[in-house]
Amino acid sequence: MDSKENSSNSKWDKLSEFDPIPNEQAPVAPMQTVVATPAVEPLHAPEPQSQQPVPTPPPVDYNKQMKTSKTISIVMGILAAVFLCVGVGGVLLALAANNTINQQDEVISTQEEIIDKVAEVMDVEAINTIDDLPTLAPTTGYIYISDWGIKIQVPEGINTVSYILNANYRPSICFNANDAGLQYLPDFANIAKNPGGMGCLTRVAVTEGNADSNGNSFGEQVFTSDGYNYFYTLPRVYSTEPADQGIENSIINIIKTMLTKNVSAYK
Repeated sequence: MDSKENSSNSKWDKLSEFDPIPNEQAPVAPMQTVVATPAVEPLHAPEPQSQQPVPTPPPVDYNKQMKTSKTISIVMGILAAVFLCVGVGGVLLALAANNTINQQDEVISTQEEIIDKVAEVMDVEAINTIDDLPTLAPTTGYIYISDWGIKIQVPEGINTVSYILNANYRPSICFNANDAGLQYLPDFANIAKNPGGMGCLTRVAVTEGNADSNGNSFGEQVFTSDGYNYFYTLPRVYSTEPADQGIENSIINIIKTMLTKNVSAYK
């Protein structure tokens, strides 16, 4: 019995070795559907790119900037003041130059009028400048002013007598003279340097009275003739040296006597 069981067992053992479930199909494993999934790399955060370090700006010195701004402002202010002064100075110089030119033009115009009048009265030609004006030395002792109808007696003690007729609205005759004892001609007696500067006689219509509209006197009244009054005008002293001033004053007094005492009408 035991041998049979042993033999049976060995048989089953053999069978189980090759086919554990005889006469039955071997269990079939259920089919599984496999879906192919593409390989995807895992998501990663992008690696940070290397960056150059940003330099830190130096600290701002506001006090230094304010000082610099103030310095620039002061410099600009000084330059502006300099330019302004230069501009104003230029304008003043231009005005002064223009004024000088106008004065020179006026002097030239006055001299031309004097020259024309002397040339007309004396019937003298070739008077081109004030230096060419003739010096009158009357041989008869009188100076005759035909336009006015008067004569003036020349006193002793003076010579080189010269005069200028000014054809103004109120015409005048103005004199220069030298001391008879001098051997030179001082500047005050030179008609080219001090034209008519030693005493004048002015002719004014009687209707105008003794003063102008502003109340300025025409001078010391000398006499009246043919509807005109004649006034003597005291001159200013031309000389600056005391010695010359003494001589000039003495001649001025002689000319004053000539124009206040020695004037008369003639026909």
